Amino acid sequence: DEGGIVKVHGNHLVVLRRGRLFTVAIGDGALDPISSIDAFAPDIDPRNTWYDEMLVSEDTVIVIGYSYERGGTEVNLFHVDLAGQLSYRSTYHLRSNDYYSSRNYASRLIGSKLIFYSPLYLYPGADDPIQSFPAIRKWHKGATQSEFRRIVSANHVYRPDHAFNSNSGLALHTVTVCDMAGGGFDCQATSVVGPP
Repeated sequence: DEGGIVKVHGNHLVVLRRGRLFTVAIGDGALDPISSIDAFAPDIDPRNTWYDEMLVSEDTVIVIGYSYERGGTEVNLFHVDLAGQLSYRSTYHLRSNDYYSSRNYASRLIGSKLIFYSPLYLYPGADDPIQSFPAIRKWHKGATQSEFRRIVSANHVYRPDHAFNSNSGLALHTVTVCDMAGGGFDCQATSVVGPP
């Protein structure tokens, strides 16, 4: 499945619209509103964040956005029950640069695996270049940069055989796979070094 703004869960539509999630019952030829909730964590200020992709994995609704405020991909997880009721579960941040556009959706769901593409620009002159590697943290009020946990190891970073001009900058083009099985969110990544 790929990210969208309307999905089916049982006898309900799940709709992402303007930073909110809605469920609508679709039985008997009628559309009856059931539940609604903000598409982000209760303690997050949604300003400067775009929530524009949604996927459904079993009873988990996944809302993906990009936060300019917090600087990265934001993944919000919600529970939806058989009656269509929505409840917030958790939020994670992936360190990344912006990659969303009107032409580009970058997440997929294969079974219980949530897969992202994201670029992350490298700054070779940085004191600690490893600090710019792909990483993840679980959100909570007061979360800090030091809570990011790196998700790509050095032996999972590749470069093409041919030379390329790095004068225009470098980026880690990263595919991240997060296992949603059993309500978890365990992520690993693989990157290719290349031009931005």
